[in-house]
Amino acid sequence: MKDTFCAVPWIQLSTKPNGNIRTCCLMTNSNDPEKGVLKRTDGSIYNAKDEDYLDSINAEKAKSLRLDLLSGVKNPLCKTCWDKESIGLKSKRIITNRDFKDQIDIDRAREITDAQGTVSEYKLAYLDLRFGNLCNLKCIMCHPSSSSAWYSDYVELSGEEHFYDTGEKIYLEKQGGVWAPKDKNKFKWFESEEFWKTLESHIEDVKQIYLVGGEPLLINQHFKFLEFCVEKNLAKNIRLEYDTNLTITNDKIIGLWKNFKEVKLRVSIESIGKQNDYIRFPSDWQKIEDNLEHIKDSCDNVKLEFSITWQIYNLFSITDIWDKFPNTGSVRTLSSPEYLDIKILPEKLKQKALEHLESYPSRSERISNQIESMIEYLKSNMNYQDKENLIKFKNYTKSCDQIRGTSFRDTFPELSELA
Repeated sequence: MKDTFCAVPWIQLSTKPNGNIRTCCLMTNSNDPEKGVLKRTDGSIYNAKDEDYLDSINAEKAKSLRLDLLSGVKNPLCKTCWDKESIGLKSKRIITNRDFKDQIDIDRAREITDAQGTVSEYKLAYLDLRFGNLCNLKCIMCHPSSSSAWYSDYVELSGEEHFYDTGEKIYLEKQGGVWAPKDKNKFKWFESEEFWKTLESHIEDVKQIYLVGGEPLLINQHFKFLEFCVEKNLAKNIRLEYDTNLTITNDKIIGLWKNFKEVKLRVSIESIGKQNDYIRFPSDWQKIEDNLEHIKDSCDNVKLEFSITWQIYNLFSITDIWDKFPNTGSVRTLSSPEYLDIKILPEKLKQKALEHLESYPSRSERISNQIESMIEYLKSNMNYQDKENLIKFKNYTKSCDQIRGTSFRDTFPELSELA
């Protein structure tokens, strides 16, 4: 039988920015039209603001997934992990099985799972919490479903007063002179007292918490939750993991982090200096560097990594990150929106990028593996052409420059032929 077991459906709660619950965050990249969200028998979606949100563990989709993972079937919802493993990379499945083997393994999973996939004993060991879309940046590859800072630019760029989030139409309106959702609570599920009360009642089983936004360091409720963990003397057993732009930090949060078993900050950057500030507009590279140094000097249990999205804008300058930070980082190759995907570029530019990567003196095994994957992506798409999306890229970039007062040509001279 194939090894398809994954601990995630037995131990994890995962939210989308709007609070809808899914089994795993990577299901966003699946072919499931509803992105893996879990539903009640009446068709309504479980949301973290609701009193019964933990009942989602035995939603029909979750039960079906568990049965597949126990019987050697590669469920298509898990395509991201299957694809990674097929080229020899470590997937979330493999990492989760390793990190939570003391909580659950395939033998234990079989003991507590019946013939319908229902689990009789649920210990919440891993939380993946997306705290809405409140954010202070409007990264050029982002969208209003993930960043509240995007609303006004989105309306100006698209001419539409609505956007879609997992198929749901979100209407915008002017509120106090700025654009915002008509439903003011749409992305504020984390303000629900029921959510925090239920979570606090299960906190003794929690071993790892993954905190994302928007920008999680803007969310006051999460600070109160960390304080609760410290007060109950549970912080020492919990690993925290963040996706953050690290444009903001303070001594209060650093003081709380010191009480936890480990804190991993996955800092989202796309390049260095003004190129990063262009992509992750309107960030301030100097401020990010200052925050990095302050954390390094203040908190011994914090591990810093970098999360990089490889796209047209940082086609070449991604290696500047490795020059400055040679021992850490992970790379995701952008595929959406398509007009920012590297594969749409003219063959001449893709060939230059290929030569640039092939000649780069990798400083670690991790970076070598990433470069190998990036080289394979370029080679497999070298003959790919998409003139329509290339025109979209040029028009989109020009429009963003006009709205934001930026200059693509001046910031990325190595890509000037695309201006």
